[in-house]
Amino acid sequence: MERLIALGRCLFAVAVIALGVENIVCAHSREVVIPALPWLPPNPALAFLTGIALMAAGLCIATNFNVRLAAVFLGIFLFLCLLILRVPSAVAQPSISASARPFSNFCRCVPQL
Repeated sequence: MERLIALGRCLFAVAVIALGVENIVCAHSREVVIPALPWLPPNPALAFLTGIALMAAGLCIATNFNVRLAAVFLGIFLFLCLLILRVPSAVAQPSISASARPFSNFCRCVPQL
């Protein structure tokens, strides 16, 4: 069971690190990616800082160093993203059903021909 918990921790850490890398890469090439990534901060410096913080949290979780602090930081960060990004759109457009709201941003990912 301990090996399964360690494997799950490592997989979760890899996903968090990948999200941090994605923030850094998208901050570098903002003009192409910003419609598909509405959670990216508008300031490239803030996007870099967010990416570095996410990668640091992922590394802490992967290496079992200050895991609780990293998990608390990550939870607060993701909760703030939810409040800042999803609640205003839900209040502004209450007619869109809650099940369709996560897919409304996906339509922007499809290239326009």
